[in-house]
Amino acid sequence: MLFVQESRAQDLDTINPWHVAAASLLPAFTLGGAIYENYADFWRNAQRVPFYISNDPPYSMHNDKLGHALFSSFSGDMITMGYRLAKVDTVTSAWLGASFSFLTEAIVEVEDGFRGGSPAFGFSPGDLAGDIIGSSFPVLRVYVPFMKKLQYKASFWPSVPLQAGAYSTILSDDESHFYWMSFDIHESLSAINWPRWLNVTIGYGVEHLDDVSAPPGWSNGQRSSQIYLGPDLNLKGLPIEGKAWDIIAEILSHYKIPLPALQVMPRVKWWWLK
Repeated sequence: MLFVQESRAQDLDTINPWHVAAASLLPAFTLGGAIYENYADFWRNAQRVPFYISNDPPYSMHNDKLGHALFSSFSGDMITMGYRLAKVDTVTSAWLGASFSFLTEAIVEVEDGFRGGSPAFGFSPGDLAGDIIGSSFPVLRVYVPFMKKLQYKASFWPSVPLQAGAYSTILSDDESHFYWMSFDIHESLSAINWPRWLNVTIGYGVEHLDDVSAPPGWSNGQRSSQIYLGPDLNLKGLPIEGKAWDIIAEILSHYKIPLPALQVMPRVKWWWLK
């Protein structure tokens, strides 16, 4: 506790108000960007209805909940990093990142509650739970040391329906979205000189969600969850130094670079890139 107090005192001595103001543009852009993206892709053509709570149907087998957690985690980490670069102390930066990230997603969820005509609309407690989990990551890393070994990531791989033109963008297609939890095991396996840049990861995806829009021959499958295991590149563990690289690595560490992976559900299959 004394170390934290001393660290805060040192940071306060070097804080530049203009730098803090510049860092505060990040949450503003995050909120504005999230509202615009949802308006352009979803709300613009949706039916306006009285506010209601969705029963949260598993239209995407809850893959969308992982997407909510990913966006909240990413935006929270970026806002946190912005305030840290402005020399705001670690604890305050984490709470600001988590709070602004959650506020952004909460506003989006409330707006969803006024839209109808699709199972994706309505105020969703499940979506909000994903937002809470994702936005809490910056704070958990401060208070739970083990959380520093975990990195939540996303990857995108065009699905068969997307390639057939069933969706206008890859963001609209849950089958093209994959979510990964990457584990830094370097310290645990340091005795065998496990490289710091090599993590292990477990991934989740879904398939055959929308057979109506899929091309002929694709509708024979059953809606299923996909589980993957494989290696992952830890950019923060590469032997590269410098503040610019630290920023780049922090941003790119939320995206899983395609590498070989073993699919274990609903079938066993080897992928050279996933």
